[in-house]
Amino acid sequence: MEAPPPITQVLPPRAAGLAIASLVLGILSVTCLSILAGIPALILGALAMQRIGRSAGTLGGKGQALAGVIMGGISFALLPLVAAVLAIAASVTVPAMLAKRSKAQEVACLNNVRQCTQACTRYAQEHDTALPKVWGDAAKYVVNETPGKSLLH
Repeated sequence: MEAPPPITQVLPPRAAGLAIASLVLGILSVTCLSILAGIPALILGALAMQRIGRSAGTLGGKGQALAGVIMGGISFALLPLVAAVLAIAASVTVPAMLAKRSKAQEVACLNNVRQCTQACTRYAQEHDTALPKVWGDAAKYVVNETPGKSLLH
């Protein structure tokens, strides 16, 4: 009697590394990195599909490469939409921030005027109602001034 042929284990083809990288970059491009990961996902996915096609069945991962290409393409297609949303957000927030900055400068100027007025008043109280001839005479009467900053700057 003849011996049966040895049983060989058939291993599934290993996934191409480029296909896995394309899938990971495709996921990142859709979730957070947009075009920064979308273009590499497209390139790596295309290269992976070419290598898988030429490997005669020894490489797998065509679905992963295809998913990476699709997600990279989606992020690339959505780039104008993302840019438009960012432009609209900037056009809304920049004028508001400029208005707040202007208001803060106005408040700082009014505070400086108040401090100068109080310093001159204190000087006048100690010098028989005479106003100071130069700012240096009244400067020592300024209170609540930020250390290291002159009131006139």
